Amino acid sequence: MDKRVKPPAKTEAPKTDSAASQNTKAVAIKISGIVLNTAGVACITKRTDETSKKKAAEKKPAKGIRISKKNDSVQVDIHIAVEFGVSVTSIARQIQKETSALFAREYPQLRLYAVNVWVDEFSYRAGAPRPEPTQQ
Repeated sequence: MDKRVKPPAKTEAPKTDSAASQNTKAVAIKISGIVLNTAGVACITKRTDETSKKKAAEKKPAKGIRISKKNDSVQVDIHIAVEFGVSVTSIARQIQKETSALFAREYPQLRLYAVNVWVDEFSYRAGAPRPEPTQQ
């Protein structure tokens, strides 16, 4: 009887957590480029926890972007600050549209489930008139 062990077929090495993390960072950086080039966006913000405490993430813009993957679906959460007086709805729709296009163009193997845009802050441009506080 021949007791030779057949070598396993060559397969692609599974991605490690660090490789998947690097891919996620690369996608987040591309999304941050989309967000920061959208008119009316002041910056990407970072949620530190579930409370309302916020911190600007201007040095590391991808920190305010969270990409979650479940099975074959991807969900993107983007936290931003917008300039006072702009249409939040139009900014959010523009970011959603361009992020969806990015996934369709560069990551067709992934199913984009949702792009959630969270407005955490409003920012005033230097020299812009500030609204008068209302009194009740």
